[in-house]
Amino acid sequence: MKKRNAWKGVNSMATAMLLCCLPAAGLAQTVWRPFNDDSPWNTPVGDLPLIDKNSSVYLKQTTTLYRQRTLKTAECPVSATRQNWGIALFFVDGLRPYPKELLISCHSSWGKPLAAPLPRWAEPDRSDDAHLCLIDRDRGLEWDFWNIKGKKPRFSCGSSALVNTRESGVIPAAHGCRESGFPLSAGLVRPEELRSGEIRHALVFGFDGRNGYDQFVYPAITGCDNQFGPNGHQVLPMGSRLQLSPDYDLSTLTPAARIVARALQTYGMYLGDEGDGHSMSIYFQTLGEIDNDGLVDDWIMLWKGLWDETDRASLAKLNASHFRVLELPVVGAGRPPLIAFTALPDTITTDKEVQFKIEKRAGDQPIAQVQFFLDQTSYAQPAYTDRSAPFSWRVGKRRLSPGLHSIRAVATDQKGSRNWTSRKFYVVR
Repeated sequence: MKKRNAWKGVNSMATAMLLCCLPAAGLAQTVWRPFNDDSPWNTPVGDLPLIDKNSSVYLKQTTTLYRQRTLKTAECPVSATRQNWGIALFFVDGLRPYPKELLISCHSSWGKPLAAPLPRWAEPDRSDDAHLCLIDRDRGLEWDFWNIKGKKPRFSCGSSALVNTRESGVIPAAHGCRESGFPLSAGLVRPEELRSGEIRHALVFGFDGRNGYDQFVYPAITGCDNQFGPNGHQVLPMGSRLQLSPDYDLSTLTPAARIVARALQTYGMYLGDEGDGHSMSIYFQTLGEIDNDGLVDDWIMLWKGLWDETDRASLAKLNASHFRVLELPVVGAGRPPLIAFTALPDTITTDKEVQFKIEKRAGDQPIAQVQFFLDQTSYAQPAYTDRSAPFSWRVGKRRLSPGLHSIRAVATDQKGSRNWTSRKFYVVR
């Protein structure tokens, strides 16, 4: 498909040459990612995460629904969106002249109109969902739209959201532009990430089959509304976070699929929308503008030399049995406590007392207790529990032998949601 509506960018040739030369020269690329470092999208899973007690039940039910929908006997595979049913994303920072804001009306009873700097050549994803995401990295703003209809200047949408890309990535509103309410940029796999060789955030996947089960957990702000699959709590709520087993051998995958799978091990993936029920489908960018010429690049142009059907088939080697569901937050409790160790050096001498201090970096509820686990490989029995702030644990002199040690902490908030953190340190004489 050819591009449409030409616009000449500033220094486009120099920028394109630089982007092409960086990987060849072996130089590290810093790829922009939305939201702050404490965002649920940008927080790594870490060592020894808490696994949901119903993890195996959820995953077995996912495969059961997949088999019912497809009449196949295999485990539910992982896939990636193709030319449509993904997200059309366009960066507007740097455009000269800067696009004038256009008020996009709303044709649904629950959506709202939103003014956005819409380039004349931008278009939504070519599916019934018609998702469109505009981002100004300089201003830290994102404009999201679902179900875009019409032609310029008379566009309308089914839903819209204005997102601050420098904050947490959780929309503080009644509804976003996905079933989960996630921002459209959240978890999206973009071409420049595969080009750089690393995805530094959690991913988003869609899966269908919940029969009006509209339960959701943080970071989702809404649930599902379709009528497929059985009722009951054996199905994943919107916002569920899955992690690919760290023991999975990535060497069996193509280089491109390996980049995606490594992100699934490091950051995991959140259930963010419905799909066709034929796979756990990860969202890829479907339309964009990659060479600063102001022309729409379709799927073929976006992913040329980066991702193809061989990579998609390689990714499909992953299935539900290779994942685990991380402990779900309590429904309606908001964000679980995000914690970190503070003032803990990398090396400690045996003649010093050690104090493990915990700081709360985010979370919607007060912390009720913090449990500490020293050199333990399970969370069965804590070495110490502190139920009053500031949360800490003192370990006396010479209690720790020389060598490498690990300390883990699990914080429980007043609603019962939990989160964890861990550190390693050396003890020397």
